Amino acid sequence: MNSNILLILCIACKVLTGAATSMLALMLFAVSLFIIRFSKSILNMINIKSALMIVVVSTIGLAFLHIERYFTWLFNLLGKDVTLSYRTVIWEHSIEAIVNQPLGYGKTGNGIFQQLTGFSPLYDLAANHTHNYALELLFVSGIPGTVIYLLFLIDVAVKCKYTKQTSILLAGVVAYSILMITDSYLFIASFYALLAILASTQLITRIDNTK
Repeated sequence: MNSNILLILCIACKVLTGAATSMLALMLFAVSLFIIRFSKSILNMINIKSALMIVVVSTIGLAFLHIERYFTWLFNLLGKDVTLSYRTVIWEHSIEAIVNQPLGYGKTGNGIFQQLTGFSPLYDLAANHTHNYALELLFVSGIPGTVIYLLFLIDVAVKCKYTKQTSILLAGVVAYSILMITDSYLFIASFYALLAILASTQLITRIDNTK
């Protein structure tokens, strides 16, 4: 089946299920693929740094500055509440827990996260993790682990050879960064598979050039 048709079907599926963040990520991915074909200047903007900026700026804006209060009209249009389905409340509790333990708590099991953040393991079932990539990283690994993780991402960015072909993979990373605003993909294998391929592109190019 044509990849464009598959992408349209995925977006339609997310529209029907009402998954606003996923729909936005898929639409951004589709637009990125379209732009890549025609604009080299936009191509240079699709990289790991821009993906990281999306996560960091969005996390600061939503979890710390609460800018969602200024977009009530947009949430009403999307049929969503201003707490982003209770996520802003979870973020507030998560930030308090992170401040109390800056070295991190490690990977928590069922019910443990709720206990550490002041939620009920019986009634607050949705509050089973931070629902944000940056906060999840800080909650699980603390400040030292977050610094090491950032160094890992920088290493991937340095090793990545930026071409029209790799930009398609980078568009996927940017799409993931949209999803990471309201959910955590810290332990999703497919995300790291993308990073592994990107990190090996320089090596693959050198091998091809020696043939």
